[in-house]
Amino acid sequence: MRLRALLGDGISGIRLLVGEEELDRSVRAVMTTDLHDPSRYLAAGTLVLTGLGWRSASAGADDSDRFVRVLTKSGAAALAAGQAEIGDIPVDLVDACARHHLPLFAVEEEVSFARITEFVIRRISAERATDLTAVVDRHRRLVQAAAGGAGLDGVLSLVAADIDIHCWVLSLTGRQAAAGGPDLAPGLRTKMARAHFGARERKARVPFRHRVDGRSFSLLPIPEAGGSADLDAWGDWFLAVEDDVTDWPERHQELLGELVRLVSVGRDRVEDGRRRTRRLSEDVLNLLASGADPVEIAARLRVAEPEKGRIARWQFATAALPDLPSRDAQRLARVLLEEALADLPVPALVSATGPGAVALIPCEDDDPPASGRPESAEPDPTTRLLRDRLAALDGPTA
Repeated sequence: MRLRALLGDGISGIRLLVGEEELDRSVRAVMTTDLHDPSRYLAAGTLVLTGLGWRSASAGADDSDRFVRVLTKSGAAALAAGQAEIGDIPVDLVDACARHHLPLFAVEEEVSFARITEFVIRRISAERATDLTAVVDRHRRLVQAAAGGAGLDGVLSLVAADIDIHCWVLSLTGRQAAAGGPDLAPGLRTKMARAHFGARERKARVPFRHRVDGRSFSLLPIPEAGGSADLDAWGDWFLAVEDDVTDWPERHQELLGELVRLVSVGRDRVEDGRRRTRRLSEDVLNLLASGADPVEIAARLRVAEPEKGRIARWQFATAALPDLPSRDAQRLARVLLEEALADLPVPALVSATGPGAVALIPCEDDDPPASGRPESAEPDPTTRLLRDRLAALDGPTA
């Protein structure tokens, strides 16, 4: 509830003495105390009710300043002082609250603290019940969007509209997998991917805040498919939100966590499709290594061909990461090639091998590959694509 709920139609007999500009503060709890230092029992957002038993006549101003500083340091929402024992609220308490920017209410003698406590608890409980209903409804709409063919773009657009932000799902190469806002420029995506890759290598704290081209983003990892369920584990995909999400209210934080989980489910579906092409790629490479009949190899490759259209040739591309341990190098190189070639009309066949990975790339034209062109000729489309897509990273060669 908000502090302003105590006034007007709230409870008669309560007056605001300090903090009119702070009436939109949230109240999450209420407690009554006359302890000199109640900090061990205080939670942020607490409305503190007091009869001023902690204040002595001889050290009134010092006591008031000390007590208010304790409340402010603990994150108290406001102080409500009862007049039943002392009459008018002491001026030194009013001054201390004004000095430390702590809202102060005067509670008249006929109003019991029990009545205020009951009022606050009922309001908080009712609002939490409303919030829970809204959370369930949002979850239902998000799941329906994800399962109903809207895909990740639909899910991100729904969240973006709900909390008025822009967000994108990007891969470690800078490929834009989904958008809840205007498409990011390729150069900006490349810079974001570099920031993500650096955070990934350092295992940076989540969310990772990054400022680029005058814009501020929060980067959050998407848990790896079939891997850790830890939402702080950096993976191959990440969510970029154009805002500082650490300042968001709890409701928006919960929605953000839900969005990350749904994107992770979408990532799992993509991974399932890639596992099938990996198996086919491994079969073809094994046939080539064993010197199998070209007719047998061609027959195996036809499994990957579209129902309509023709694959004129298959082009090889390799990615090597010799400075990494073999297992890490194979996995990262495979992911780099899969992401760089993800948007082709016919999926490339990618598998890990040696110190990296190899891709068999379908080409629907009869143009010779780069190795068959004059040195002065422009790179073929596949080479240009790989160069552009891997520009976000330093080190790997393709």
